Amino acid sequence: MKLVCLNVFGGKYYESLMKFVADQAKDTDVFCFQEVLRAGINTKTKSEFRINIFSDLKGILRNFNGYFAVIQKNFEIYESVDGDIYFGQAIFIRKSLKVKNHRYDTVHKGEEIISDPRLDIPRILQHIQVEARQPLHIFNFHGLSTWPKKDTKERINQSERIKNILDKFKSNKIICGDFNMDPDTESVKIIENNMKNLIKDFNIKSTRPTSLNFKRSVSDYVIVSKDIDVEEFCVMDTKVSDHLPIIVRFNFKNSEST
Repeated sequence: MKLVCLNVFGGKYYESLMKFVADQAKDTDVFCFQEVLRAGINTKTKSEFRINIFSDLKGILRNFNGYFAVIQKNFEIYESVDGDIYFGQAIFIRKSLKVKNHRYDTVHKGEEIISDPRLDIPRILQHIQVEARQPLHIFNFHGLSTWPKKDTKERINQSERIKNILDKFKSNKIICGDFNMDPDTESVKIIENNMKNLIKDFNIKSTRPTSLNFKRSVSDYVIVSKDIDVEEFCVMDTKVSDHLPIIVRFNFKNSEST
């Protein structure tokens, strides 16, 4: 199977993002996106972000079922907005795969009404169970984005809540997304405990695009249970967002699943 993980930056780099997703859709089974916007029919804004990027993605991912999880309602994108905008994350699953369950859990309460996503808005863990050759649990996460991306009480608590959820499932699980955590933090170590952190295993030094003059740093992760057999892993240095897309090809080891 193939999974693509990307913080889409609200679709700011729209043309290159759409082309990338369309190209990857040819052989991808799962897309996990963060910073996804969904708007009401009559919503208007002058923002450079695409306020209905979720619908745009659905339009090109016609062979996929899309699942949107709301983090914040009445999202303002740094300016006042005429209408409703929802800020969240999305998972797209190829229609040939059976989805048994979709849910999301709050892992950081935060404040419900804040216009700047860098501040203390709620954080959730989106979860989909897919019936593939074996049951597969996919978790999509976008973490607290306060600076610097070091350990804080809030980040530690967030990671502990995530780990409690992950531990309910014994095997075949993948958590990915923009964690907004430095690799050497206790916050990352809590989540990766008894799992494989592919960013570390493959010695990835940055998940931010050099084309936007970002300082080399890791913010995005794919962490898998030990029974996931990783066949290929890469971070693509391409300008489709302020984050880089992560691609993983994997299979299941012969183990009993729950």
